[in-house]
Amino acid sequence: MRALVTGGAGFIGSHTCLTLLEKGYKITVIDSYINSNEKSLQRVVEVFKKDNKIKNIDIDIELADIRNEEVLDKLFYDIQSWINLYKLLFTLQALNQLKSLCLTLCFIGL
Repeated sequence: MRALVTGGAGFIGSHTCLTLLEKGYKITVIDSYINSNEKSLQRVVEVFKKDNKIKNIDIDIELADIRNEEVLDKLFYDIQSWINLYKLLFTLQALNQLKSLCLTLCFIGL
């Protein structure tokens, strides 16, 4: 069975990928590495190969943004399950702009 893990290179995603591999799943990971690092998935492969007798693992890694519909259309044909761990973190500047907007709306009575 193949599982799609969006955001699979993050902390929770990489641990989820390791667990899925240990359970015998084939996995496809989509991540843009904006808030993560490709080394986390390399480490998953290293840990899995070290701790298991199975040396051939089936993990496909797609460097892409989940908001790219063409990428999703290409990958969803062979997926039996989907674990969505994708998220983009707000930057401090974006949070300050949101706070300013909220204060402005409160001030004018909206």
